[in-house]
Amino acid sequence: MTGFLPVAATLPDLFVAFELSESEAGWLTGSAFAAYAATVPFATALTDRVDAKPVVVVALVLSGLSGIGFGLFADDFWSAMGYRVLAGIGFGAMHFPGLKMLADRLPADRTARASGLYVSMFSLGGAASFAVAGAVMLYADWRAVFIVTGLCSGVGALLISFAVSARAHPHDSGQGLPEFKPVIENRAAMRYIVSYFGHIWEMFSFRSWFVVFMVLSTTHAHNQSYQSWNVPVLAALTSLVAWPAGLLVSELSQRFARNRVITGTVLASLLLCLVLAGSANISTPVLLALMMVFSMTAFADSTALASGLVVTVPAAVRGAALALYALFGFVGGAIGPAVVGWVMELCGGRHDPQAWVAAWLTIGAGTLVVLAALNLRSRAATT
Repeated sequence: MTGFLPVAATLPDLFVAFELSESEAGWLTGSAFAAYAATVPFATALTDRVDAKPVVVVALVLSGLSGIGFGLFADDFWSAMGYRVLAGIGFGAMHFPGLKMLADRLPADRTARASGLYVSMFSLGGAASFAVAGAVMLYADWRAVFIVTGLCSGVGALLISFAVSARAHPHDSGQGLPEFKPVIENRAAMRYIVSYFGHIWEMFSFRSWFVVFMVLSTTHAHNQSYQSWNVPVLAALTSLVAWPAGLLVSELSQRFARNRVITGTVLASLLLCLVLAGSANISTPVLLALMMVFSMTAFADSTALASGLVVTVPAAVRGAALALYALFGFVGGAIGPAVVGWVMELCGGRHDPQAWVAAWLTIGAGTLVVLAALNLRSRAATT
């Protein structure tokens, strides 16, 4: 995952290097998520036919090539977009196929908890992406960040190749198309799938614009003493503190009603969005503290949503279910950051306080989708 978020970590530099508008910056961050969304239904559903291990290895190789290519050759918005699309394809064929690879190698009574643990590692992976960027930028420029994170993906491919045993797949039917129909007809599963759209909209919009928000905060006269802060490292810490929150909510969802636990988490996240919308001129340390808490609430329901889906569908169509889940989620991940950038541009650009308010309200819109998907009953269910 170190190669999936370096754009967010280096976005202030990319604004200058590629002369980006806010809308272009949003699409550059969202392009990888769009490619992910286009890839993941087929890559993940393929794991209902074959062992997921080779799928994951090839995906990590593609991710590595995208990072190295971006660092060496990207010189404008469109070339950068091309390499980020390749990164999204790689991640789309790695993330949920990796979850399937894990689930297929565990007994049924350990699947839900292990799935929650795997999904919670997304936060650690995001933290690693920001941390590597912050460390590299102490000694080199943004191009080196992409090269180093690309090499990390290559190391991941080697680890999976040698550390994970191959497995004969029990569900191989010889058919080439994923079985989405049983998943779509599963109303409980679709609630989690639609919820993931709103969840990833919120989380990736926040992660994509975190560094920009922090840098903008330090431009105010009363905050200029904080301009020496290594903001990518702070982004890493903000992602890191979300990890135990995800594990906690996952455990709570095992012990109490899962939908109620998720709903409470999402309401806390929505409240923090409203607070952050009015925080453009506050002290940078206070802003950082608020965004750390928001990171915890925004990420916390990831594990509960994923484990809820896994235990809701039969094993034979788990890959297809995860494919739809990831498709919906990363469509939200592609659209959310782009819409935030577009809204900021409409409201005067990233330096305008009104643009800050609009951006945070746009981020918070994702929480409303989760609340609606989990809590609004269909007309058929009420008759």
